[in-house]
Amino acid sequence: MEYTKLGRTGLDVSVIGIGTEHMRDQPRETVVSTLRQAVEQGVNYFDVIFAMPEYLGHMAEGFRGHRERVLLAAHLGSTDKGGQYFKTRTVKRSESSFLDVLRALETTYVDVLFLHNFNVTNDWDRAARSGFLNLARRLRDEGKARFLGISAHYHGIMERAIESELVDLVMLPVNLFNHAMPGRNDLLELCMRQNVGVVAMKPFGGGKLLNQRGRLRVPKYQTSGETFQVKIAGEVTPEQCLRYVLAQQGVNVTLPGVKNEAELAAALHTLETGTEERDFSGLLSSFGRYVEG
Repeated sequence: MEYTKLGRTGLDVSVIGIGTEHMRDQPRETVVSTLRQAVEQGVNYFDVIFAMPEYLGHMAEGFRGHRERVLLAAHLGSTDKGGQYFKTRTVKRSESSFLDVLRALETTYVDVLFLHNFNVTNDWDRAARSGFLNLARRLRDEGKARFLGISAHYHGIMERAIESELVDLVMLPVNLFNHAMPGRNDLLELCMRQNVGVVAMKPFGGGKLLNQRGRLRVPKYQTSGETFQVKIAGEVTPEQCLRYVLAQQGVNVTLPGVKNEAELAAALHTLETGTEERDFSGLLSSFGRYVEG
């Protein structure tokens, strides 16, 4: 495994972390074995996004006995309603749900607490007015979160969060799809200047980058921009996707989503490949223009 510093947090983080969203509907034994194998392979960053009891129970068993070896990231404002994912900015509900997550994960703190899924242009102002941002500060000051971050798809909100000095890291999509998207590299450069950590999600573009050829319509949530079309000339491999992301300025860790040991092995194989397998340069001409519509 390769490690780097996660911005000004000073945390030593594996360059490949694990997004656990796709583990939600997997059997307990699959989740537990995948998480434990990841830890044994040196992965130490895990993004725990949901607040559903069964999902959290599987996570807790997988991490049991390994808490000191892993960095856990949770999301403030990601709750459940009737067994389904539900986003909220309500202080009482957000705090109650987060405390439930801590109890379910059998821990007293998380290493990173993200202000969850800021995707509306005025979301920051609403979060400030509602007390949501003050809640995040208090949870950090109480030791229930070591560092605060923000997860979002739109750059303007992230820039405001960075300027506020409330957050120490950001989580955003970084992938070949948004290679030429205006503003993306400016944001990554800002993070470098401010020593703000960058967690890159959706390295495979929600899976749409893999096994695709020809013209493809790309939804906005895979890119951090607007829906657009791209023409992919050749096959794109997981190794190329991950190495592309890790080569971008400011990126500290990328989060491939895996749901079992086979997908974990495929992601970690990137670290063992030779120069030719890692080379993504031949793909860049396909993604050199970002045309919305």
